Amino acid sequence: MTGASAPQDNLGGTNPKQIGLGTGVASIDLLFTDGSVQSTGKNTDFCLSGNGLFVVKQGNQTYYTRDGAFEFDSEGNYVLPSSGLYVQGWTATDGVLNTSSAVGNITIPAAKSMAAKATTTAKYANNLNASVPTITKIVAGTTTYDETTKGTAKIDGNTVKSATITLSDGTTVTETSGSYTIGYSLHVTMTVTAYDSLGTAHSIPVYFTLTGKDTTGKTGNTWTISVNSDMSDKNSHYDSTKKAFVDGIVEADGSTTTATMAKQELKFDTDGKMKSGSGTITMTLTNGSGADQKVTLDLSTITQYAGKSTINASADGNVAGTLSSVSVDSSGIITGTYTNGVKQTEAQVAVAQFTNASGLT
Repeated sequence: MTGASAPQDNLGGTNPKQIGLGTGVASIDLLFTDGSVQSTGKNTDFCLSGNGLFVVKQGNQTYYTRDGAFEFDSEGNYVLPSSGLYVQGWTATDGVLNTSSAVGNITIPAAKSMAAKATTTAKYANNLNASVPTITKIVAGTTTYDETTKGTAKIDGNTVKSATITLSDGTTVTETSGSYTIGYSLHVTMTVTAYDSLGTAHSIPVYFTLTGKDTTGKTGNTWTISVNSDMSDKNSHYDSTKKAFVDGIVEADGSTTTATMAKQELKFDTDGKMKSGSGTITMTLTNGSGADQKVTLDLSTITQYAGKSTINASADGNVAGTLSSVSVDSSGIITGTYTNGVKQTEAQVAVAQFTNASGLT
């Protein structure tokens, strides 16, 4: 209708006015770049970062969405509550995920229970003190042992009720139980808690004793591991009625549990690493509640450096429990926490990726 004009002294340039050809929608594109992340305060919500979509399903129809506002319904189904669509992923079996299988509905009942599980493995970790002092003198009752006479003193609770022990660092301690040998260290005692098939906990003391001190710095130290302080293969306790040591550990309910394990020597290199002796030992528990229980002690990661003994044990097995809460992590794994203190993987949310996500309807 008018042409363009150049700028003038009191007016800027103008574009031409002309009849248009109309407008049309070329395309509608979905943008899959990340939006801003917002905390919702709900531990069942997810958001996606990067290229991906959640998979949800209704019957045989599958849908994909960026909406991660998920919840558990009254039957424990993990759903998109705005539509009731089931969130897809993998549900764990006894805490084990198999993500190579087909995805399916995720269901975690609110009152889900965990059965009691017997202990099969206890793993020892951390350090034994390479510079632990050794025993140089023992006064037990009327008997004295020293580096010349050698010998072992056993506190029997009857004729010998205590022993005064002098160590190579000059310190003196008084012990009221156990057996002690000139040239050995005091026992480093680490209790392992083992559960039987009913979920009853049994506290079993395991003794680590330095029995071969390397004074040359060339061969390394030797430790002996046993279930009794006298380094025998079966634990025992003092029976005040019988005035003698009898096999087993007296439980809180009055029953007796006996731990049997062949004592084993553990040899360490001068660099503090274990060089010989089995990394695993089998302990047998007998408590009258069924068949003997086998527990494997894994010692393969123990070190021996100068400094404080920090050795500790962690075992599998548990008492029965009920699911109390769930949490999620950045890989989509849902973890359940039970009233027995055990945390267990429950499920993992699946994520789908498309080369051209904007091409989806």
